[in-house]
Amino acid sequence: GMLQVANRAKGQVCSGIPYSVEEIPTPAWSWTIGNATARIFKRKVTFGSFSFTQLYFNAWPDAFGEATPAVPMVNAVKTLIQEASLEKRVVSQDAGGRGRAGTMAVAIAAAWQQGVDAVSTSTLVENVLRFRERRADIVEHYSQLELLGVVFNLSLPSAPPLNQKVG
Repeated sequence: GMLQVANRAKGQVCSGIPYSVEEIPTPAWSWTIGNATARIFKRKVTFGSFSFTQLYFNAWPDAFGEATPAVPMVNAVKTLIQEASLEKRVVSQDAGGRGRAGTMAVAIAAAWQQGVDAVSTSTLVENVLRFRERRADIVEHYSQLELLGVVFNLSLPSAPPLNQKVG
């Protein structure tokens, strides 16, 4: 993981810029489905004089390859959004930078705009449209928007259940 990379770099990267990673103790942020467990790790990363907090979630499944695309556990996503919304700067990252990362970017922006407990459907949709002006396919699959509907208590009781998995 990131701590091992920092240790191998002997505390320096990019032409000798000091680099460090420090684990930040957190509550028991873990969720289990079947035999698989998901966790959120919180770290302080410092590059020279610039530092930031990293929230690393180890189990967000990719949205494609199934008739009903998988999404992570709702409570894990709620925790990520709540924690990220407390930060001044946030980078949302995944392998492609659109689906999972875009879903989190839309959610965090909405939480900053309206507060975690007051996000509206219109704000989520407006954020998706606005973010797609800069990066196509932000929130790649409807299941990702449905996930945010559940996270922010906007879904109808008659909505089909989410396909929650540890990815």
